[in-house]
Amino acid sequence: MKFQIDGFENMTPEEKLAAIEAYNPEENGWVPKATLDKATSDAAKYKKDLKEAQQNTQEATATQKSLEERIQELERERAVSGAVAKYVGLGYSPELAQSSAEALISGDYDTLFKNQQTILAEARKAAEIEQLKSTPKPAGGVGSQTQDFSKMIAEAQAKSDFAAAAYYTRLQQQETNT
Repeated sequence: MKFQIDGFENMTPEEKLAAIEAYNPEENGWVPKATLDKATSDAAKYKKDLKEAQQNTQEATATQKSLEERIQELERERAVSGAVAKYVGLGYSPELAQSSAEALISGDYDTLFKNQQTILAEARKAAEIEQLKSTPKPAGGVGSQTQDFSKMIAEAQAKSDFAAAAYYTRLQQQETNT
């Protein structure tokens, strides 16, 4: 860096000596080495502290994100578990209850309705089996022990129990054929 004193070229040697002795480099932008070293050291320290703070912030953000994901996963598991318990209480098999609960929580209504159709079909079959078990057996042998199947058919049709109505119709036809 050049130090310039205004009008130095036009001065006499005595004036030049006096100007050099009176020259204060700090007034003209010169900074002592110790001050510059301290400022450089402080800047490096601040830069290092900033980098550490940024890294800590990134780590905290990553940790927070992973914790939020874990919380969402646990909340989903809790919701599925509660729904499974309710479906099992409604008579669903454990596998069908698990499938239905996951479909409900994830919004997969096609699977949910398909599972409901399955459980309704099973319930219908069980009701038909129970109805057939409670149907009176026809009297065996010959003679006057005939039953009024027409009345039984009408009652079954009134109850919308078409399986029983078909059964009684078959029995009536068998009786008339013998």
